[in-house]
Amino acid sequence: MIGAGSRLHADDPAHPLSVDGGRGTGGEIVNIETAVVDLGRLLGVSEVARWLRVSPAWVRSHAGGHRRPILPSVKMGGALRFRRESVERFIADCERAPGSAAW
Repeated sequence: MIGAGSRLHADDPAHPLSVDGGRGTGGEIVNIETAVVDLGRLLGVSEVARWLRVSPAWVRSHAGGHRRPILPSVKMGGALRFRRESVERFIADCERAPGSAAW
């Protein structure tokens, strides 16, 4: 059981964004978008990768400006962090109308 004030690491199976496929400890499906909104903090590379359903390397490459489109990020020490609003804007900017030319 998790006590008040406890913090869960994303690798912890009880964390809503854990690597267990979006399932909480009770086996229920967790809505990733809702879980991200509820966190109210900067997101890590693995959290953004799970949200976008891409690899962490893909996230780092786009955040580092090595690939386009650039994913806005914040570098804190050696760690990349992401604002939820920036990732949502990135997703919206990547949307294309049906039949439009690829990048």
